[in-house]
Amino acid sequence: MHFSYLKVDELRCIGRLRADLNPGVNLVVGKNGSGKTTFLDALNLTASGRTVNPLNARDVIRDGSQAARVAVSVDYGGNRTIDVLMVKSKSGTKITIDNKQVKSTSELAQQIPLICVNSEVSSILTSAPSARRALLDRVMFHVKRDYVASWIEYRRALNQRNGVLKGTRDRSQATFWTKRLVGAGSVIDACRKEIISKINESLVDSLIQQEFSGISLEYYPGWSGGSLLDELDRDWGKDLELGYTRAGVHRADARLKVDNKEFTRRLSRGQLKVVAAEIMLGLRRFILEKTRLQPVIMVDDIHSELDSSMRGLLVDKILGLEGQKFFTAIDDVLHPEIFDRADMVFHVEREKFYA
Repeated sequence: MHFSYLKVDELRCIGRLRADLNPGVNLVVGKNGSGKTTFLDALNLTASGRTVNPLNARDVIRDGSQAARVAVSVDYGGNRTIDVLMVKSKSGTKITIDNKQVKSTSELAQQIPLICVNSEVSSILTSAPSARRALLDRVMFHVKRDYVASWIEYRRALNQRNGVLKGTRDRSQATFWTKRLVGAGSVIDACRKEIISKINESLVDSLIQQEFSGISLEYYPGWSGGSLLDELDRDWGKDLELGYTRAGVHRADARLKVDNKEFTRRLSRGQLKVVAAEIMLGLRRFILEKTRLQPVIMVDDIHSELDSSMRGLLVDKILGLEGQKFFTAIDDVLHPEIFDRADMVFHVEREKFYA
């Protein structure tokens, strides 16, 4: 699977872009602020409805324009292709696949698996647990069509149970929603454990494994580990006092362990970035094995916080994988390990793209 064509109008600094894309290695070269990341954002928006960096999700429409439009063609081989169009305007977002409107971005995730490694990738290890839960959930949207239904059912049951805790405080009424919550939660929990197991398989060959005796993610389900139903029943009084449900998959986390200890203060910023990047590659492996689709890999701003040696090792590892890849670089002279192996190079000058 790969992007074969990209068409962009009025997206941030890109006024107009038409580009055929290579199924192998694509490199986008330009100065800071020239539009390299916006190039990747265009592809990411059509694959997930999100920008590469969620912090830049606002104001994607070019100044002075009414709407931003991104269209892509995706080639799955065997004469199977799809066309995706995303239009963002002041009134909202509209996405279509082959001229049929998409109701949710999870439908995009099921069609176009994409893995992104950028300057903020290490934040998945340092931010709040909710960010790691969201990452695992997005991956499952790729590989398990009914996962979305379980996720929605869990959120609904949780909200209803919390409503009872704050409102009627009727335990018999809460029991109905507790059972629904536990049922949907068991599906989510099993899927997350499967993903963590696959990530840890990938981390066995980590680029910094020689410096540490063991690097892994340890999964915490969000309760003590026994029966969630029993724990919720046992803690009814505490939940009633607090007015919300404490135990459940909505409190789950995946924590990085180094030498069987919490990673805090043990890894440098560069080492954290490498481990986080390898976690993303582990997610790629999981998606590939489950769907037989090669996820597209995007690598933005790989140079920050990495020395040339480690950067070269990480780039080599990514280039050794099959499938389509996109890299951004400030200067091809500074990134020969990418430039020398690129199948297509886009140069950005004053917000203009030249292949």
